[in-house]
Amino acid sequence: MPWLRCHVCARLSKIAPKTERSSRRCRTGICRGTMELLPKDFTPPPIPFAHPPPRPKSPRVTRRTHQDIILTSLYRLSGDGCDDSALYSGIDFDRVAVAAWQAFPTLLSLRNHPEFPDCKRAEHALCGRTGLVRLGLVQRISGRRYGVRVRLTPDGIEQARAILAADTGNRTKSNAT
Repeated sequence: MPWLRCHVCARLSKIAPKTERSSRRCRTGICRGTMELLPKDFTPPPIPFAHPPPRPKSPRVTRRTHQDIILTSLYRLSGDGCDDSALYSGIDFDRVAVAAWQAFPTLLSLRNHPEFPDCKRAEHALCGRTGLVRLGLVQRISGRRYGVRVRLTPDGIEQARAILAADTGNRTKSNAT
């Protein structure tokens, strides 16, 4: 297949056999130089392909998602999954959002006002398209928009315990080093 080279930027491009012409414009959008037809025996140089270097992984750093924070805050508010009244009657969503904000104020605060919790982020982590309610870890008891009460499901209790266990495991490893 014939090749073209730009006079200005030296860009190479292939052309289809039906559209062979000796004069074309470079399509980079920058130089718009004239393209010249290269000889038929021309072979382009191989393009070196290098994978990006892998990111260094630190065993001490775990990334906490908003969902993890909301789930563990709900677990702590429900008395570590043992308080029957919290499991049956549920907990107000506002209490969950404030408890999560108190645990991680930099992640769950309003953008320009870090002294206030961002309930929209917490609501999205809880009731959003990929939220905890849709994952089956939290059950919404009452309310659609205002006065929402939620409770943990048995799967949610297991997941929260696993997150907290992993978090305490990482803390002990970082304190040991």
